[in-house]
Amino acid sequence: MRKGVILHNPNFSIYPNYLVYVYIDSSLSVFSRESFDGGSTWGAALPISGTSYARDLAAALDGNGKTVALLIDNASGDSGTGARVVYSTHDYGGTWPFPTAIEPSAPPALRRLPSVVPTTGNEYLFAYGYDINGAGAGNDTQAKSILWNGTYMDAPISVGLSGETDNPVVCQQIAFDPSMGQMYYLYYDNHLNWELDGGDLFVIEGSYPSTWFGSETRVVDAVNDQRPGQGYLFHWNGVDFILIYALEVGPPMNPIGNTLYLKHAPTLAALEAASPTTLENALQYAVDAWSRYRTVYAVQDSSGNVHVVFQDQGNTIKWAKINSSTYAVDTLQTLATGQWLDSISLRGNKLYVSTLSDVNPGNSASIIVVSF
Repeated sequence: MRKGVILHNPNFSIYPNYLVYVYIDSSLSVFSRESFDGGSTWGAALPISGTSYARDLAAALDGNGKTVALLIDNASGDSGTGARVVYSTHDYGGTWPFPTAIEPSAPPALRRLPSVVPTTGNEYLFAYGYDINGAGAGNDTQAKSILWNGTYMDAPISVGLSGETDNPVVCQQIAFDPSMGQMYYLYYDNHLNWELDGGDLFVIEGSYPSTWFGSETRVVDAVNDQRPGQGYLFHWNGVDFILIYALEVGPPMNPIGNTLYLKHAPTLAALEAASPTTLENALQYAVDAWSRYRTVYAVQDSSGNVHVVFQDQGNTIKWAKINSSTYAVDTLQTLATGQWLDSISLRGNKLYVSTLSDVNPGNSASIIVVSF
C-alpha cells in the first residue's frame, strides 16, 4: 500500500454506513474497496483502469454515493515529473470509468500535491500544484483549483501564486469558509530564498467558486532552517481563523525537530503575529520531500470545532478536538500505536481514520472509528 483515502458521507441516506477506501498500491495502481456496514466487511478491490504510475490522490464522497477521485498519474518519480492530472467517478456498487484528463503530461513539468475540501451540497473544491519548467527551474510554480459541481468537473482555474514562488514541496491545501462563501489556498514557499533551507506559509483568498484575488498574505514567518508545512486553515461563522501547521527545524536532510502548532486570529493578516499553541512537540516527520505520508490531518465539524489527527515520533496516532469558541483542546485521545497515519474523514459525529502498518511494500491498512 502506498497511500489511501477513507471516505464517509452520512447524507447518503440509502446506506448511511457506506464507506469507500480509495488507494494507490505498492505497484502504483489505483483501486477502491467498498463497505456497506461501516467497515465490518469489505468488497473486492475495484481498479481505476487507465491509470499507471500513480503517485498521489485526493477524493470525495457526495450525498448520492458518488466518489470523485483526483489523481496525480503517470509520473516518473515522487516529484511528479511528467505527471498528468486526471479524475474518475464511481457510483456505489458500480465500477470506475476510464479517467478524464484535466492537466496533460508535459515533461519536465511537475504535477503534485492534490487536495480537496467539501463546500456546498454535493460540490467539492479540488486543487493541485504544478511546476512549469521542472524542479530545477526558478520562480515557475503555480496552482489550480477545480470545482466538482455535483455532476461534472468545471474547467480548472489558476490560483495566481506569486511569481516568486518556486517548488512549494511541503504544504498545499485548499480551504473553504461556508459562512462567507470564501475559499483559500495555503502554501509553503521560500520567496527569493529569504531563508536558508527554510520558508514561510502564505494564503491566497478567493470568492467561491471561481475568482482568486491574487494577493498573498503571509501567515507563518519562519527563519533559517525552519520549514512550516502540513498546514490546514479554517474559518467558520465569523469567528477567528484557525491555522494548524507543523514546523520542521534543522537541515532538510537531517532535521532535529518537528512541532505541531495551532494559531488563531480574527483576520488572515493577524495570523502571522499570533502566538502559537503547541499541540505536539515530537511530531513524526513526513516521508519524502513531497509529503507522501503526511503525519497531520485536520477537518472542521458542523459546529466549527476542529479535529486534528496526528502521529508522534513514537508512531502513536492521537486525536485532538479544538473548541471553536475557546480555541483550547477539549479532547486529546490516543487512537493507535505502532501505526502510520493515512487519512481521515469526518461527517456528523463520526471520525474515520485510516492507518498503515508501516510505509514499506507489503503493508496493510486498517480503519479506526471515533464517535464524539
